[in-house]
Parts: sequence; structure tokens; C-alpha cells
Amino acid sequence: MYLDGGFTQEKYAALLTAALDGKPDAMYELGMTWCIIGRQTNDEKRISDGMEYLQKASDRGYAAASTYIGTIYQDGKFGFASDMSKAVAYYKRGAELGDPMGMSNYGIALQRGDGGLAQDNELAFFWIKKAADADESLGVAQYNVALACHAGRGVAVDRVMAKQYFQRAAKAGVGMAAIWLYSEDYKE
Repeated sequence: MYLDGGFTQEKYAALLTAALDGKPDAMYELGMTWCIIGRQTNDEKRISDGMEYLQKASDRGYAAASTYIGTIYQDGKFGFASDMSKAVAYYKRGAELGDPMGMSNYGIALQRGDGGLAQDNELAFFWIKKAADADESLGVAQYNVALACHAGRGVAVDRVMAKQYFQRAAKAGVGMAAIWLYSEDYKE
């Protein structure tokens, strides 16, 4: 991204120029940066401008921006009220645009019936598995696939698949997955 490797005036100028030129990845990075700086400095205008850039990136189909806006509404970040229906709508958009974190978050929302969604374990499994298969570092998705396979939640009970996904989740750093692998169900 534009600010990788540290913040410099030159990198910031390039980021700002790219955002003003309408590049969605730059709009996303600038929006996140301004929201974070705005929170640190209690600058509501900076947060508002940051959210505007995040929205523009989302509107232009930048999947990660949609997912990030979803987390803002889920957690009530940057002074925005927590609103699960808005969060879920943005997670769905991020998922449909191909963001693995959006897929995972949308799937979890479907499992729980968050934000006014009807609980749908089969559709939840579809999105969570898609996230797990799209990003090996997304341990939460691998872990949730494993749990679903273990319990038969949205999919038939499949202990072989559960073990595979617990292993992947453990490799991605999810400690609870490693504990499951030592349980009577999965230890060799």
C-alpha cells in the first residue's frame, strides 16, 4: 500500500494524489488513515472525511473498504453508533466483492442471525468456507469451518474435514484449534 514501510511526506503526498485521482485502493488507505488519526487527535472532521473516502472506495467496488466500514458499524468505532444491520450490509457487500474477511464476517452474522438476518447455517457455512479457502492466514475462518464440520452446523458432520480445518486454523495461529486437535475426537 502507499504508506507501507513507514510514513513520509512523499508517501503521504502520493497517497493523497492517488485518492484524489479516484483510485479506490488509495481512497481506502486514506480513509482508514484519517479515521485513525482523527480518533487519536479527537478530530471529528478528519474522521468524517476518512469515512467519506472509505465510502467512496466501497462505492467503487473496493471490497476491503466495505468490510472495514462493516467493522466500524459493528464495533461503534470512531464515534459512529454500533449498528449491526449496517455492519451486516457492508459485510455482505465485501463478501460479494471477494474480500475474505467480509466473507467470514458475513457468514458469522448468518450463523447468529445478526442485524435482522434470518439465521441460515447452510449459507453461513458457504461463506465461511469460501473465506477459509481464499485466505490461509484467516485462522478464524478455518476454525469456524472446523467447528461447523464437527457439530454438523450447516453441513453434515465430517470429522475428517473438521480435523483438516482445525490443523489449518492452528497453523494460522488459532490456539483453540490446537486444543481441539488434542481432544479425544482428533488426537491420533
